[in-house]
Amino acid sequence: MNNEKQVLEENRGMLHARRRFFADGPPSANLSRWGLTPDMHQEIASLDECQVERAADCAAPLFGLIHLDDVLINVLQSTQALPIASLASDSLDKLIEDENLSMLLARWASSRESPQYAQMVLGMSQRLVAVMQNATINDMRRASKRGVRLATIRVTPQYFFHAGRNISMQRSQRTHLAICSTATRTL
Repeated sequence: MNNEKQVLEENRGMLHARRRFFADGPPSANLSRWGLTPDMHQEIASLDECQVERAADCAAPLFGLIHLDDVLINVLQSTQALPIASLASDSLDKLIEDENLSMLLARWASSRESPQYAQMVLGMSQRLVAVMQNATINDMRRASKRGVRLATIRVTPQYFFHAGRNISMQRSQRTHLAICSTATRTL
């Protein structure tokens, strides 16, 4: 199924980007900008590349949209120019923009291919799916550069510990673990 492939690519791309960014230096000041807790940073940073690949090999999305539907719809439909202050960006801002675009494009494609999948697996509301279906690729690009972080990690830090380090765990087991650790995080 194409939707599962999109989830796998999103998981891999976003986890590897975080891992590479952590390897470049101490990101302590940037943790809150990226929406990470110290525990989440420690778990992801402690994984090697092979373990990151293993943790990302999951059919459930490890990342989700952070904002309420009204905020996301506003970001998608806004055509206002960005303030000049937001144009000065650093490497983390660029990574966040790339993540935003990746996440929005995956959800845009899922909304068009299978609205039910977008609602059930990706957790999108019917209203957000309808807005995504009517959006253009330029809307996605513009929304990704709004200076708002759209992505958040849905699973607990323990997911990365268990899924990344357990070499005998199969994809289906990692998927179940991700779903369970997502459910416990939102309670």
